[in-house]
Amino acid sequence: MKRIRNLKEQIKNKYRQIRSVSSRAFPDEMILFDKHGLKHIFQKQRKLRDPRDQYRRFSLLDKAVISLQVSKEYLGKKVVLGESQKISFWIFENVIDGIRVRTIVRQLGNGNKHFYSVMSIGKTKIPK
Repeated sequence: MKRIRNLKEQIKNKYRQIRSVSSRAFPDEMILFDKHGLKHIFQKQRKLRDPRDQYRRFSLLDKAVISLQVSKEYLGKKVVLGESQKISFWIFENVIDGIRVRTIVRQLGNGNKHFYSVMSIGKTKIPK
């Protein structure tokens, strides 16, 4: 239990240090690293994620930042109608250090774009 609490504190501290990043895909906006993305690292559909999944996502945070910074464009966009506003999602995908990383940016209504999620899609072999 203590290890899990320590892990959560590490995640929170590292996440709060990021604050925001610029992205070539959105040259006039900053992508915030706010409470929404932090909550999503710990939970999915209001249920706690397995600690191993939390750690996996935490370990990909640096790669998510790099992915957003180097991407000139996003892979896809999805818009859904929420209860009171539209919700937009942008998908970024890059190979970083041999790992295919998918990063999701979300925007609630006309609010700021914010980091929402990161996941690995598997290892990718890079030809020599």
